[in-house]
Amino acid sequence: MHSYYQRCLADRRVAGRQVRLDLRALSPPTILGELDVHGRQRPLVARTRERHQQIHERIERGDSLRAIARELRFSRGTVLRFARAADVEQLLVAATHRPSVIDGYRLYLHHRWMEGCTNAAALTREIQQLGYRGDMNTVRRHLRPYRTGTIPVDAPLPHLTVRRVTNWIMRRPEHLTDTESKCLDELCERSPALTTTTEYARRA
Repeated sequence: MHSYYQRCLADRRVAGRQVRLDLRALSPPTILGELDVHGRQRPLVARTRERHQQIHERIERGDSLRAIARELRFSRGTVLRFARAADVEQLLVAATHRPSVIDGYRLYLHHRWMEGCTNAAALTREIQQLGYRGDMNTVRRHLRPYRTGTIPVDAPLPHLTVRRVTNWIMRRPEHLTDTESKCLDELCERSPALTTTTEYARRA
């Protein structure tokens, strides 16, 4: 019994390492979370790209970091962080993988909205019963695109994290939801190594 649990723990570690490598390598916006539920570039992504360009243009013309911070009204720490990133993608990976308390409830909220429940207060109470620890304002911000834009026909994909994808790999296929299976299949199609890891973890 002890060796069985040791093997399970080792398998999870192997899967976790491979998932971490694959999520770093897979750079399309849909994987990194650069788009919102309507396929538009998220404001955070646009702002990060703009700041990176502004700072590096001034570095190339010879401005000091102190002068750049003063001109753009950024803190020196912000300017230094952007200056150290030669490629904006380095910043976007960190920016778009920030976890949110609402990540685990996006699918539920989407389905409830499509069923006709559009009251943020009522939806907040519902997901609080499921374990949500955030406030109603967070729910309202999440639902804002639904109120101001075109409601997405397809359910939003879950936020991809190393822990979440590893959990999908370690569970039996019949225990995954349709959305979870779809996401894992798409990741495996992009990465033969992840396919091998998944098959290895699920071996009898």
